[in-house]
Amino acid sequence: MKSGIYQILDKINKKSYIGSSSNLNKRYKQHFNSLIKNKHYNDYLQYSFNKHGIENFEYKILCKCPELELINLEQYYIDTLKPEYNAVKVAGKTTGYKFTEKQRKYQSESRGIPIIRINLLSGEIIDEWKSAKFASLSLKLGKPTAINACCRGKIPSAYGFYWIYKKDKDNFKLPNKSKCQPINKLLINEAKELYKIGLSISKIAKQLNLSYHVIYYHVKS
Repeated sequence: MKSGIYQILDKINKKSYIGSSSNLNKRYKQHFNSLIKNKHYNDYLQYSFNKHGIENFEYKILCKCPELELINLEQYYIDTLKPEYNAVKVAGKTTGYKFTEKQRKYQSESRGIPIIRINLLSGEIIDEWKSAKFASLSLKLGKPTAINACCRGKIPSAYGFYWIYKKDKDNFKLPNKSKCQPINKLLINEAKELYKIGLSISKIAKQLNLSYHVIYYHVKS
């Protein structure tokens, strides 16, 4: 298994950074290549690395787990170990934290582009995620394909929400309501009952004339 939770430990001051990755070996190389080149997005970690040297930094795999469990387990280790170098204390989320230009560049290159989830009816921002992949994993929405398609304007909504790239926030306008599906609670309840008796999501979507992604979100949540 390649995915799991890791810790970067400064053996001198015992401070650490906690993260998760679908490819632990790749993430190790990304972090230390950046640190060695003095280009790491985390200024506090970079400062300590420069001060104490590579020989005093340890990359530890805390656990290996399926990708679907990454967010929950990362949050568990953040809450338990209280890593001093983590600027954001909520796994997978970036709401409320102002990233530097260097951090945004690193995030875009290594974890995807930050996205925003928006209420389908009110148009209000619900929350923000560091990538479509992190949102889909944390919210148990399956693959992030539909979310990315929505962000690119290929489809009007996905899983019962609008999704946009954070960089497009200032230019966002509510799509034509006729192109989006408001959530009909009666139909959703019917979809859940059909799913319980073994009908596939694609067949339920066709039978009830609902979006596959809307049904998937509600029956899997």
